[in-house]
Amino acid sequence: MRRQPKSHEVTPRGRRIDLARLATGYEHRPAHEHHRSSLLAQWFPKVAAIDERRFPPPDGLEAGMDRLGLELLPGEERAERVERSAGDWEAAVRAGFVSTLHLLAGAEIEQGLDRFRAAHPDPAEVLEYRLLFRSVAARKPAARRR
Repeated sequence: MRRQPKSHEVTPRGRRIDLARLATGYEHRPAHEHHRSSLLAQWFPKVAAIDERRFPPPDGLEAGMDRLGLELLPGEERAERVERSAGDWEAAVRAGFVSTLHLLAGAEIEQGLDRFRAAHPDPAEVLEYRLLFRSVAARKPAARRR
């Protein structure tokens, strides 16, 4: 199985450049809507605003690559259904499984986890959510590859 690039990761493949973006502008939803409705944003309100500033929409990345004269290649859109226990999710948050969490103060993490535990007191409860991915890709035009 092909490894998926991490959010906003640049992956060179020969002369091809792949940029992966987690869930921005996917399924015809604006980027800000995704960020504001994410599972993390429910418990950590600053996450949405931070991610809106950190991660540009894929359409903007494609436009930038086009302006640079790169040949746009087909990207990929996919959804991944995740099932994770509330206890595992809390442990993942504590471990900083999403880079944005490293930008929050410790007190904010604890306050968010307190709210999360109040809503999900059973650590064995299974949470279900979807991760949406959209990637964009480009390469140097054939005439410029030499």
